[in-house]
Amino acid sequence: MLEISHLKKSYNGQPVLRDVNLTLAQGEVMAIIGPSGTGKSTLLRCVNFLERPESGTIALDELTVDAARATQAQIHALRRRTAMVFQNYNLLRNLTALENVMEPMVTVQRLPRLQARRRALELLDKVGLADKADFYPRRMSGGQQQRVGIARAMGGDAKVILLDEPTSSLDPELIGEVLAVIRQLAEEHTTMVIVTHEMKFAREVADKMIFLEDGVAAGEGTPEEIFERCGNERIRRFVRRVMDQ
Repeated sequence: MLEISHLKKSYNGQPVLRDVNLTLAQGEVMAIIGPSGTGKSTLLRCVNFLERPESGTIALDELTVDAARATQAQIHALRRRTAMVFQNYNLLRNLTALENVMEPMVTVQRLPRLQARRRALELLDKVGLADKADFYPRRMSGGQQQRVGIARAMGGDAKVILLDEPTSSLDPELIGEVLAVIRQLAEEHTTMVIVTHEMKFAREVADKMIFLEDGVAAGEGTPEEIFERCGNERIRRFVRRVMDQ
């Protein structure tokens, strides 16, 4: 479903992504791991052109976009096929939880408001927030806001959900409730790419893992291959250190 080929991105002449290649099948979950500052979030944002890559191709479903020649129509089509869950929730502060989930259904998918409302209520119930439908973000915990963000991502017709360190802004006691929702999506074979430092969780839910360092995928494999049979000493050290924290 998703294939990234020779993706490159620089800031002020400094390479962040040097030559990234990855593939993901429908229904699979990919976890992207690695040290901070190695381009993980940039890679995720390049998938839907929130950051524009300088070269390479992104193929998603039947759409193939050449980064160097991408048109606005292609970028819009790519964004319709993806949904993003951000580190800091990115909820609209002046809208209720229900309205936040409805918003892309109405403005992007052009669903009738009554239909969007019914679907949004179903999704809020799915993430355990049916009783918070009329709450504004300021009245919700970080974990609840992130679950609203996940419900919003689920509400579109996206082919893949992109999650950028979805628990990094949460207090430790709130992390579990967000991971439980993502775990449920994985069990339902929702196609996802997750940037995360939660190694135990990544090992549990991912079908494949990418270790990103210095702008390249320095290692790739199943969780068992990364955690138990990896021949790369650098990756083994990283995994041991993070797992021991």
